[in-house]
Amino acid sequence: MFGKRLFGVWVLFFAVIFLFVSCVTKNNKNEIGIVSLDKAIQLAAVEIGENVGSGQKIALLNFNSPSVDFSEYVLDELEIQLVRSKKFVVVDRRELDLIRKEVNYQRSGEVSDESAQSIGKQLGAQVIVSGSLNIIGNIYRFRIRVLNVESAAIESAPSADINPTEEKTINLLSVKQQTPGVIPVISEAKGTYKIGDTGLAGGIVFYDKGGYSDGWRYLEAAPASS
Repeated sequence: MFGKRLFGVWVLFFAVIFLFVSCVTKNNKNEIGIVSLDKAIQLAAVEIGENVGSGQKIALLNFNSPSVDFSEYVLDELEIQLVRSKKFVVVDRRELDLIRKEVNYQRSGEVSDESAQSIGKQLGAQVIVSGSLNIIGNIYRFRIRVLNVESAAIESAPSADINPTEEKTINLLSVKQQTPGVIPVISEAKGTYKIGDTGLAGGIVFYDKGGYSDGWRYLEAAPASS
């Protein structure tokens, strides 16, 4: 009798251990942690493939970030991943560029859901892909949204925290690439400038916020030859 009870205790003990290990393993699997930019794009493509019906026409519309180069890189690499999956018909970039010029939107800027749906219909796409990079201190949150053109329902929303110290991310988000043609004057120069003057960086001053803060005061437009 005692032996049966002892056996039952051991069975219960191992059952509890098994459940605990299973839960920990599951949680670790779901917890991605901080990843590289390319890994975040790869994971987003996989999740889109799992949640969006195969054979649909999909358009990669825009990615809102501080850098044109960063946005272009994300959209280009995500496009490559989706094409390689052979699950979707991906809208040709040339079609998107024609629409972009007509409605005057930037691939690195924001586009409302209503505008996205309208553009999707013009392209004959069933789903529209957009995204954003939100920088909060040292947290770089990478988000993708897949919108159904007809219903406006979000079919997939992959996200990840990317490594802010990765060389590729730093280069793509570098100050020189953030706003083409605009130079922030970060040195506290002696004297002051007026709108229209040639500024410290050699560009034309078009903005003066009145005093130095965060290390800068003026914005200059780069000369056409630069």
